[in-house]
Amino acid sequence: MSVVAGYAVSASSPSVINGATPATKYFSSGPTIPQWNAGATGVGARVDSSQLGNIPSVSNALGQLSFDSVAGKLNGGRVRLYATGSNFSSLSTLYGVTPVIQVNTGTLTSPNYVPILNGFSATVSAGFPNLTVTWSVEGDLFSDPKNSLLFGTVKGSFATTANALAGATAPYFNMTEQLILGTGGGFGPVTGLSAGGFGLVVGMTFVSSDPLNVSSLYEFKVVQD
Repeated sequence: MSVVAGYAVSASSPSVINGATPATKYFSSGPTIPQWNAGATGVGARVDSSQLGNIPSVSNALGQLSFDSVAGKLNGGRVRLYATGSNFSSLSTLYGVTPVIQVNTGTLTSPNYVPILNGFSATVSAGFPNLTVTWSVEGDLFSDPKNSLLFGTVKGSFATTANALAGATAPYFNMTEQLILGTGGGFGPVTGLSAGGFGLVVGMTFVSSDPLNVSSLYEFKVVQD
């Protein structure tokens, strides 16, 4: 199994965001821009990359996971997508965990994000402070540069150490395998991709303003068997 593209993150060096504002925030691949030692003696000016050192946003996709479908890296078009991470809140109030994975069918400076997950969320019941909820997403996808589309299935799971997930009868539950959401919001392919490739972004949707709700990304990569 070979990694076609991936973020430079891990459980020991994750990408971290918090819920200081109620919105979808995006993870990034390290190192982020503040970690570049620009201006120090003997250090040259920073060279921008479309992936490293930038954090994607709603209006700018710099920092996305770039997927070049015609660079000779693929043996066929079928790939697997993996994303894993965790959410932590020190509060005992109810809060939601909603990982987001989107395909950018636009450009870096003018993105058009198409979500591919449907109903992948968990709610932590009130009364469980200092609880970490881990999540995992796996996609079995097919990239078709001839027809400029992406199609396939996704599945995922949540797990924690207490029976705190609303609607669940155990400290974990799975999202059964389903077709990805596509262009137009229904189950189906993502269309209108660039013939040369596309981008992927991963983030977390925070339902309330809570800087103590912290989300970490451990893994975000595309691999081929």
